[in-house]
Amino acid sequence: MKFFVLFLTVSAVTGSPLTEEISQYRFKRKITVDLTEFPYHVQLVYKYNVPLITRCGGVIISESYVLTTANCVSMSPIAIITGIQQMNEISPFRQMGKVKKVKIHPSYSSVTGTYNIALIMLEFPLTFNSAVNKVELPPTSYKLKDIAQQIAWGRRLLFSLKYTLEVTGKQLTSKCRSAISDTLNQNNSTN
Repeated sequence: MKFFVLFLTVSAVTGSPLTEEISQYRFKRKITVDLTEFPYHVQLVYKYNVPLITRCGGVIISESYVLTTANCVSMSPIAIITGIQQMNEISPFRQMGKVKKVKIHPSYSSVTGTYNIALIMLEFPLTFNSAVNKVELPPTSYKLKDIAQQIAWGRRLLFSLKYTLEVTGKQLTSKCRSAISDTLNQNNSTN
């Protein structure tokens, strides 16, 4: 079972138990071969195609909401695309959601990067299927692993314009593990 661990970079990091297959990719990229492997991942779409920011992603948390980083919404995304494995691909599962509203964490600092989180509200709800679904939050009994999966848009060749959804194993630093544990503990105490 895969679920979200409340940690975002430009991509999403899931806290699924690492299999032998994933642990061999600890610091190497692996192209995701199954479209249904990460059904909660989305691509953010902007009015102007800005090369460095068009690779931003997020995670579906409900039919009408996407969680992403605040720095990814600073250029005002106009839509999200989900149900794809490669950017701009046509897929029978592909859905586009128009952005209705963006809410950035009130304490976000673009200088320090703290509270780098934002919520995107969609104009119309997504239709869930095997390739489009919400991420699962961890159970209260979840114990952090030393390595997490990072899902991001990547490219194999330096000058390629073809971005594919990839997964990378990332070592969690002690500071990151502490922040995640604190967040999980705070959430558990309020439930």
